[in-house]
Amino acid sequence: MTIEQTIQQIGLQSDERAKLELLNKIKEMLPELRLQQKDRYLISLLYDENWYIRQETAFLIDQLGTKLSGEDYYQYLFALQDFENLYLAIEEPLARRVLFEGLKDTNHRLRLKIFRYLKYEDCHTAIEKALFWYGQADYQQLAYLAQNST
Repeated sequence: MTIEQTIQQIGLQSDERAKLELLNKIKEMLPELRLQQKDRYLISLLYDENWYIRQETAFLIDQLGTKLSGEDYYQYLFALQDFENLYLAIEEPLARRVLFEGLKDTNHRLRLKIFRYLKYEDCHTAIEKALFWYGQADYQQLAYLAQNST
């Protein structure tokens, strides 16, 4: 299986154990790749739905010394759960989007860590407010917001 196929398989797997086995296969393939290839393949894994895959990928990127910019850098911070530095960049549209989109993550503990920094006053749009209440699992506020936005 090629590295591209392995990455695709990670995205298709729902079982965390299977994802981790595939990630380990990628780690074994990395030494054979040129640096640019390593970077490209690993960066795509920063966007995986599984928080552990994202985090392990961020550690690999860190070990390789890969320089990231733009949304990839903010995804990297998110994967490392470096919400303090991500929050410090909240005025940057890409950082803002990554932070608020992170409130959709299925990992409740991860969302709670975001709320150490993110406050309701940081919400500028109705979508950000909805994501805020969704991330808090405050469905009463979410329903209230929906009723009063029409």
